[in-house]
Amino acid sequence: MLTHSDLRTLQARSLKMQGWIRQQTFSPESEKTLRRFSSWEVSELIFGMNQSTFRGKLAADPTLPAGKVEPDGRQRWFSLDEVNTLRRKLKAEGTTFQKIKDNLRLDVAVFHLTGNKYTIAEISDKLGFSTPSAFSRAFKTWTGVSPEQYRTR
Repeated sequence: MLTHSDLRTLQARSLKMQGWIRQQTFSPESEKTLRRFSSWEVSELIFGMNQSTFRGKLAADPTLPAGKVEPDGRQRWFSLDEVNTLRRKLKAEGTTFQKIKDNLRLDVAVFHLTGNKYTIAEISDKLGFSTPSAFSRAFKTWTGVSPEQYRTR
């Protein structure tokens, strides 16, 4: 259970993060226009997924906004309108980036669990879970069985 001081600390962190986000998203010229978001910011911070998974989804669906690509081709920049368009199109398809991420994580987990090469903790780490127990809970949610039970099938 959280105490009042815990809640104050969480609120202070939240306000600090909000201030940082506001500072980062406004253009350097201090104009009242939002700067574009990098593909890393869109994938990791907004959609909470790996950047390569995000790029794969963009490549697989040409109807999604591609953003503004730098001349060297290594970075894409997305406006807030394009980010919202991505969300709307995925919602219309009945999916979200979280669902795509979960499906990818499940596929990789099943691959590694059937291989018996890695421990549950190593698989959890490879998939980006904070702890093996978090991975086990997610896996049980996805499949109905724990990773250990799945491995012994």
